[in-house]
Amino acid sequence: MTLTTEQLAILAHVVVDPQAWADHAVSTLGESAVTAKVEKYRAAYLAAKDLPGYKTRAEREAELL
Repeated sequence: MTLTTEQLAILAHVVVDPQAWADHAVSTLGESAVTAKVEKYRAAYLAAKDLPGYKTRAEREAELL
């Protein structure tokens, strides 16, 4: 599944590797799983993305190491 830039950004808000997650989701559950997750987190991403110090899930996880 080819994701748009916005879909990748929304998934990056909640998963470490959005493309890998999407590829796995499509192969096991279908494209509807990816679409559902994007829609579920769209509002949270849009509310957070322009805040000072915004970090993706991968960036937040890296801080814990």
